[in-house]
Amino acid sequence: MADIVRLEEAREQLLGFKRKAIDRLEYATSRYWAMWKMKNRQVIKANTQGDRREKPGLVAPSLRVYSGEFGAVYMRWRIYPNNYARINLVKKEARVFAKDISRNKNGITDLDKILKAAREWKEPIIRQTHGMFEPLIREQAAIHESIRKINAAIRAIQRLTEEK
Repeated sequence: MADIVRLEEAREQLLGFKRKAIDRLEYATSRYWAMWKMKNRQVIKANTQGDRREKPGLVAPSLRVYSGEFGAVYMRWRIYPNNYARINLVKKEARVFAKDISRNKNGITDLDKILKAAREWKEPIIRQTHGMFEPLIREQAAIHESIRKINAAIRAIQRLTEEK
């Protein structure tokens, strides 16, 4: 039983690291959304005044946290068409009808795919945000995989002790 206790303690410590990584991902995502909304409002205002040189941005990141303490966390880049209808929404949950940009096997969306779907004026913002996300996604994925392995080890030890 001492083995299980040590494993559970390690799992709890990893869960703390995971929560911190999720907080940093949420902060980076919120920061991007704030910049996205501000710039899109400026573009829409300019469009209504006759300046149609720029179009509103379509691409933004979205953080998906699966339920449960051990649930996986995915950072996905999405295409949000019809910004005019969504630009003033307060709750992100209300932003639906978006198309995901496919991710690589490592869970990271290729920067070229994002930039291909984005407006030209968004490129610096996307490059900066993508640069912040990549190490956080890798860190979170490593923590999640470690938690999965610890859970498997706990179950295996419990089965062995039940058989005796």
